Amino acid sequence: MVMGLVYLIYSAYFLASDTDGMDSFVNFMLACTYFLLGAINISSLIKVINMVSQFITFRDNQIPMQF
Repeated sequence: MVMGLVYLIYSAYFLASDTDGMDSFVNFMLACTYFLLGAINISSLIKVINMVSQFITFRDNQIPMQF
């Protein structure tokens, strides 16, 4: 669905290259789309990093101590 949205925006970009006002609007929409996708990606990365760090901490507590 996201790739369909990106495809439609790029299609509008190439169709609107003749119109000055529409060109800047499509550029703005592309910038907003990429910013939103980047923010979602960073949020997901932070969640995964936190999950892995909790898993590592939990696993370290379960390992028996050496004598």
